[in-house]
Amino acid sequence: MRKGDKEFCDLMTQFEKNVKEITYGHNVERDKSGIKGVWYTDGYINTLFDAYMHGYEYAKCLVN
Repeated sequence: MRKGDKEFCDLMTQFEKNVKEITYGHNVERDKSGIKGVWYTDGYINTLFDAYMHGYEYAKCLVN
């Protein structure tokens, strides 16, 4: 999975839907700087997405 491909974009969209309940006071805004490892402008949200992405990849490994 690479940043910018359909699977990654779908994962980001699903994350944004799921994370609404736990992000009080944090900005869920995508980062456009292109820096590797930075997906959201808020560091807390970025860390949450990193964990979410690792869980997604782990689940894919268990299924295959």
